[in-house]
Amino acid sequence: MPFKQIKPKPLKADAMRLVLLNEMRAIGRDIRKDFVKTQATWDEQVKFEILISLVGGVTVFVETNDQRYQAANYGTDPYTIRPKNKSALRFPLTYTRKSIPNQIASRPGGAEGPYIYAKVVNHPGIEAGNFEKIIYRKWKRAFKRRMEKGMKKARAASGHAI
Repeated sequence: MPFKQIKPKPLKADAMRLVLLNEMRAIGRDIRKDFVKTQATWDEQVKFEILISLVGGVTVFVETNDQRYQAANYGTDPYTIRPKNKSALRFPLTYTRKSIPNQIASRPGGAEGPYIYAKVVNHPGIEAGNFEKIIYRKWKRAFKRRMEKGMKKARAASGHAI
């Protein structure tokens, strides 16, 4: 009795890749929403870029080059502030930070109170917000789960679903 040859269907690699890329873009948009929450109450919004790659594995980056956000995220060392074109600095007595360290949140805040004048200010530095770390921890497992679902969809799109 002869055996019948079994031939697999042609692999639809482009369809498979498209499904994976779309899932990565969707995940990137959701991660970006968390970064936006950390500075939602700021007067000037930061622009976050989504970068995705399938080279060497599945990678989604959400990043910004905004120096203010970098200082809020990583913190700063103490520093000295001196007037540039005036004889003294003028600033409000209190300042409430809008981004909340170690949380994916922001709140109303800013400068308030009577003004103070000084020739030099020794700023204590900015406490690190650690937003990148908090968001990474939140998304580490969720990213894996969503990509596994995306890979099942990609396998179906490839024509080789089991």
